[in-house]
Amino acid sequence: MLFFQSCLLIGYLYAYLLSRFTTPLLACIIHATLWLLAFLTLPFSTTQFQTESLSKYAALELLINLISHAAFPLTLLGASAPLLQWWFANTQPKSDNPYSLYIASNVGTLAGLLSYPLLIEPELGLQIQSKGWLACWILLTLTLSACILMVITKRKAIIPDANISPTLDYTPNRMRWLFLSFIPSSIMLAITTKISQELPPTPLLWLGPLLVYMLTFILAFLDWKQNLWNLVLWANALALILQLSLALGAFPIAFEVLAFFWLLSLLLVGLVCHGILYQSRPPVQYLTEFYLWLAAGGFLGGVFQALIAPTLFPGLYEFWISLALAAFAIPNLPWLQTNHTKLDHKPLRWIIALAIAVAIFLLALQNSPYKGLQCAVVLVLIPYLPRPILFGIVFSTIVFIKLFLIDAIDQNLIFQERSFYGVHRVSTGTNQKVRWLYHGITEHGAQIISEPGKPPYSPLVYYHPFGPAGQILLRRTQLKNMEPIGVVGLGAGSLAWYAASGQKIDFFEIDPMVARIASNKKLFTYLPECKGEYHIKLGDARTNLKQEPDSKFGILILDAFSSDAIPVHLLTKEAIQAFVTKLQDDGVLLFHISNRHLDLRPQLNAVAKELGLVALVQNQGKDKISEREEKSGLAPSMWVIMCRNPKTLADQIIPGKWTPLPNNPFQLWTDDFSCVLNAWR
Repeated sequence: MLFFQSCLLIGYLYAYLLSRFTTPLLACIIHATLWLLAFLTLPFSTTQFQTESLSKYAALELLINLISHAAFPLTLLGASAPLLQWWFANTQPKSDNPYSLYIASNVGTLAGLLSYPLLIEPELGLQIQSKGWLACWILLTLTLSACILMVITKRKAIIPDANISPTLDYTPNRMRWLFLSFIPSSIMLAITTKISQELPPTPLLWLGPLLVYMLTFILAFLDWKQNLWNLVLWANALALILQLSLALGAFPIAFEVLAFFWLLSLLLVGLVCHGILYQSRPPVQYLTEFYLWLAAGGFLGGVFQALIAPTLFPGLYEFWISLALAAFAIPNLPWLQTNHTKLDHKPLRWIIALAIAVAIFLLALQNSPYKGLQCAVVLVLIPYLPRPILFGIVFSTIVFIKLFLIDAIDQNLIFQERSFYGVHRVSTGTNQKVRWLYHGITEHGAQIISEPGKPPYSPLVYYHPFGPAGQILLRRTQLKNMEPIGVVGLGAGSLAWYAASGQKIDFFEIDPMVARIASNKKLFTYLPECKGEYHIKLGDARTNLKQEPDSKFGILILDAFSSDAIPVHLLTKEAIQAFVTKLQDDGVLLFHISNRHLDLRPQLNAVAKELGLVALVQNQGKDKISEREEKSGLAPSMWVIMCRNPKTLADQIIPGKWTPLPNNPFQLWTDDFSCVLNAWR
């Protein structure tokens, strides 16, 4: 997201410089020349965006890679919106408000966001998409040429707005534009991070905040009736109070419902901030500068969320910090008026405050008196609603108390840090003897802490000896297969427990933070007490596996498919074909595909058929786990085993537990084509 915000900022700066220092005719010539030069970068190659390594500086590496390959055409494309509005105002000086064209621009963006994952990606491969992009660029070139021709033939001097003095100093507004555009951008990105980390893994869940964010631009740039706008202002203020009450645990509420309120807050805050921006829009002489400040605010929101917050904060604090800033953006709240009467707002203010206070407090008490008292703290905000600055100060104070006093009191939390890939926590849970590793809310391993001097306990949950992976690994150990083991995805290092004395096991992990957690014997001891010889290789697993010699591994385990954004490039035909070359003749691939929303069995079945491999699945559901096994720490999971020869599996699997993969029709994923929606359950 930061890359696109960077392109937009540079594009708006370019548009501003053209409008500020050139004539419309010269601006047309410059833009047309650069536009034609952009053809040299098209069509995009599907291999241009592959990085050799994503590790410690993954965010910076990804940003540099995108800028070097796609920034030029996308920057010109981003500059088109303010330039077209400026040209429109220049050729039609007595026309309607040119800012209304921004609505059409965002409607197009919204349509693109929806059409790509729902219509284009499921049907077209990357090569065809690349050619389609080139065709669209040519079509856009023709329409842009028509606009430029109109500017050349019909250009006129821009007539200043009669209601606004041309000499009016806009300096006080510039920082306001920056602040108001920063807030919705920051909240949108913070919600995207929160729903990815704190909700059950769901494909395309990240799309919701972005769609709401774009929708706020469309709605805010409409001309609202005053009473309706007043309702929006009040709804935004009350929604902020409700959001804080929910965060303090006023009501028992599911994460999915909580996410709805996050999106509602984004909608209302975005409407208010962008609406105030639209209402404070300058005359057309300053149009491109106005959009430049909007883009700068959005860009700073991206910088704060993508680069600053992960470095400064151990948890997802940026969402609440952004909401606290939004509290300062609340304008003076008007009282609804009719054509004949004006409501006496002093009594009404306290009546509304008392009604809301009683309702929230009583509901909170039904849950817990302690939570009710916490919620009561929020009620002090209500009398400050008519005073925006004081409201912001009190709101920010409560947010500070929540983040650094209430949330910080967690006796079960042992460790919490974050990286580019999210927040990692180690917690003891209700059982103080068991430590759990979480990425967001997804479990990535657990361990019973053994007493000093005693051997470590066997792994828990998906890696339990009674689980599918444990069955295969123990059986190969019984057969005295001491060949090296490869594991994609480190987690807590649970699988290191299966390495025999002298046996080599290589872990391929993309997140350095996970490697530090698994290697810290104060958190987990699987790696420090591993009997074999282990190595952790940081970076993209597919890239690193290319560097391994062929026929190295007896078993290669891929355990990276439990999140919402699965690494599809590890499941394509070409990827699995490359993985097979790293196996010994009797080696096997083992895929952990437990996922709440995605069924990856059809894809693995399609790949196995295409490559002539043998594949079986074990879906160890809760109904197949005994009470004794459950008490010992075994959790439901699904695994697929794949190899070259059926005879390889005969000695390694437990008969009756492994079955053939379902033979459902499925369009094979390749490096050129993949669509996560096709695997939706």
